[in-house]
Amino acid sequence: MSKAGVLPPSTAPPPIPMSPPPNEQSPISPSAPSRSRKSRRSIQSSVEQLVIGNINFAIEMYQEILKDKKGSGNIFFSPISIAAVLSLLYGGARNETEKEMAKVMGIEGIDQKRLHLAWKDLLNTLEESSSDYTIRLANRLYSNKGFNYKRDYMDLVNHCYQADLAQIDFKKYPEQSRFVINAWAEWETGRKIKGLIPAGAISKETILVLVDAIYFKGNWEEQFDMKKTRRGEFTIRTGKKKKEEKATIQVDYMNRTGIYKAGYDYKVEVRVIEIPYLKNIQSMVIILPTQYDSLDKVEEKLTTEYLDAIPQLLVESRINLRLPKFSMGRSVKLQDRLADMGVKDLFDKEKADLSGVTGSREMHVSNMFHKAYIDVNERGAEPTSTLSNYGAEEFDCDHPFFFYIKDNRTGAILFMGRLERPLNFA
Repeated sequence: MSKAGVLPPSTAPPPIPMSPPPNEQSPISPSAPSRSRKSRRSIQSSVEQLVIGNINFAIEMYQEILKDKKGSGNIFFSPISIAAVLSLLYGGARNETEKEMAKVMGIEGIDQKRLHLAWKDLLNTLEESSSDYTIRLANRLYSNKGFNYKRDYMDLVNHCYQADLAQIDFKKYPEQSRFVINAWAEWETGRKIKGLIPAGAISKETILVLVDAIYFKGNWEEQFDMKKTRRGEFTIRTGKKKKEEKATIQVDYMNRTGIYKAGYDYKVEVRVIEIPYLKNIQSMVIILPTQYDSLDKVEEKLTTEYLDAIPQLLVESRINLRLPKFSMGRSVKLQDRLADMGVKDLFDKEKADLSGVTGSREMHVSNMFHKAYIDVNERGAEPTSTLSNYGAEEFDCDHPFFFYIKDNRTGAILFMGRLERPLNFA
């Protein structure tokens, strides 16, 4: 077994080389024989199953976060990023811990080798280099100093997830460790994700910390004209007992008239619009309740089947779109959310079985942190001629709505959230 590098208690996030020793090939390694056509089809089938599981996982996680926030406030997270770091750890999970994780992630029935190769294909597609968009995933496992990682697990993590395994002296430097981890996450996400781990979250008893941060930057297929951005009122609930009580806040609205896919769902009482990013590689889908105070009713209806049916609602229409500018960088402490979803043993030092990571059952996850960042503004492709708004249907996002960003090549949900207050950027 080979020991991972030990991070010094500094703010610099140095890379940690994790290459396996020469002449010791893992079953899943860059030098393994090329896949057969049959194997290729099997991996593709596994990718499709991953995506289906991703949508189920996204909705369940959304409901758990919503419950934690008592049904109010902004929400923003990346289900694909959380699932990726969980799957990375799943590679070392055994017995009941493995079963719990598979059930929650919706990957029951996929053997470990096919699963991780499917993740490799999916992540390569999502993160492929492009001038049209940027997706930066920063996933890393930090264990307490003294743990030895198994060589085959190190190979798996590097080859299929391009992630890092690191060691740090939590016992001696708990608070300094937090600075090191936060600095690394900030560096990896182009300084967009800051303060991932809050003060006091790491203690001398910390054993293993999972770090998961993601940053997305995409330009609209048709950009909004900055000259048409105007201040306007956004209606919010006051949070008081009487639902009819409301208030308004002033926000910046982007305005554009163009051809968009849009539609109505009269049963759920929502309007839906799909706004494509450059080259239609990704899209933002907005589900806007017809009433300012009925977002909770929409959220009660959210299921995998409902999201699958969204495209059937949409037709190309001339739309006069009014969308608030907003930025969100939300932090989520995941262990309680995942435990409520059914992943319990992973965080229990008596029950956790991560023997595939170190060869022993001494390790459990102490903390798991996730943060995602989004900036919604006018930027897009080069300005194009816009349509007259005469006869265009109004789509005014002037009250709370649910939204998600999907990858149109794979169907994976990259981000999911709710915008209740555009001015709340925390």
